[in-house]
Amino acid sequence: IPSLISRNGNLAALLAARAGAGAVGSLEPGEYVVEHGGTTYYAGALALSQDATGATSGSADPSRYYNGTTLISLMALVGATYPGDVRLKLVTGIPPALLDDQPTIKRQITDHLIGTHHFTFHSSMGSRDVLMTIERVRILADGAAALAVYGAPGEPCGVLDIGWHTADVAWFDRNGKIVRDKSGSLPGAGMERVGDVLSLHFKQRCGRSLKAD
Repeated sequence: IPSLISRNGNLAALLAARAGAGAVGSLEPGEYVVEHGGTTYYAGALALSQDATGATSGSADPSRYYNGTTLISLMALVGATYPGDVRLKLVTGIPPALLDDQPTIKRQITDHLIGTHHFTFHSSMGSRDVLMTIERVRILADGAAALAVYGAPGEPCGVLDIGWHTADVAWFDRNGKIVRDKSGSLPGAGMERVGDVLSLHFKQRCGRSLKAD
């Protein structure tokens, strides 16, 4: 599921617009809507197709981890993956630079996520109420999961994590602990920038852009 949400969702209007003569409108496979806290959210591909200018992943905003953006995306993923209520223990990563720049961010994320969250999930399979209980949250520097899978025990290791907005480098010592002065994030060097450069070169060479202007 693309990590995009739109806070401008209107399921009733969407289904009405899709309804033909005597027919009932419906969501297509892979389209998801989340209702939570009195707001209707389009999630994933539906957010992009129905609200291209308002759809966001919050990629350039560090507060996305605790302002609801990540939580709504998680709700959509849970609804699409599990048939009923769930209890979760989460492990997530954030850029190393955020750990240094915002010492309280781990607590902010944990306080925001832990607890029981009620939401209504809509898909092509119908609608249902879901209780999602997050019991524990562990927050690591981006790259720690790659270290666990690909790192050699007892050897230092560097991990390059190219995201959408940033490129993050995490350096781990022989004991698997992150070395702060050898780790960091480079804003504007992620895949978004790659797409921009590719689109620019394509336009210069072929006369058209690869993305909407």
